[in-house]
Amino acid sequence: MERRGAVAVVTLDRPDRLNAISGALLADLHAALDEANRDATVRAIVLTGAGRAFCAGQDLKERLEPDAVPLAIELRERYNPIIAAMRALDQPIVGAINGVAAGAGASLAFACDIRIAAEDASFLLAFGRVGLIPDSGATWLLPRLIGGAKAAELALTTDPLNAADAERWAGTIISARQLADAYGITDTDGSKPDCWGYHATYGWEPEDGLGIDEFR
Repeated sequence: MERRGAVAVVTLDRPDRLNAISGALLADLHAALDEANRDATVRAIVLTGAGRAFCAGQDLKERLEPDAVPLAIELRERYNPIIAAMRALDQPIVGAINGVAAGAGASLAFACDIRIAAEDASFLLAFGRVGLIPDSGATWLLPRLIGGAKAAELALTTDPLNAADAERWAGTIISARQLADAYGITDTDGSKPDCWGYHATYGWEPEDGLGIDEFR
C-alpha cells in the first residue's frame, strides 16, 4: 500500500501473471484494506493493478496443486471475505481499471464504489469458459450495476465488455490520462465520508448474495 496524501493506493502486484489472484495476494489485499480502513487519516482508497492488467482472476495453477482446498471453501474463506471487506469500508474505494479485469478480478472491480477505466480496459466474466458460474459476489453486484438482462448476457456468453460500453452501462469513466482522475477525484478537502452509511442506506451490502455461488 502506498500513501498519496489522504489517499491509500493499493496495487495488485503480480504483473508477470497479469495480477492473477493467489492465496498470498488475497492475504496481502485483505491486510492492506484493513490497514487503510483503520487509519483515520485515509479519506479514500484506490485499487489498481501493476503492469498491463488490473487482475486476470484466480490463478488457476493453484487449483491444480494436490493440496488445493475445495473451491466452495476457498470462496467462503478467502474470496467472499475480501468482497465483504470492500463493501464494509468506511472510505470510498475507487477501482482504477488499468487493463483487463477478468473472473474474480472483475468481481473486485464491481465491488468498488466507482470504477475509472483506461480506454483499453475490459471486463470479462470468464467463469463459463471453465464450467463455473460467476463468483466472488459477481452475481450479486453486476445486476445492480448494469441490470439483470445485460449481466446475464455477459455471464452466459462470456463476451468481454470494453471500457466504452462499460461507461454507457455502468457510468464507468474513461480516462485518457493514465487514470490520473482516479487519484484526483479522491484528493479533496474535508472530513472522511461515511461510506458504510451510504452502502447501508442504498442497499449495497452483498452478504446475502455472497453464499449463492459457493454451491455448484
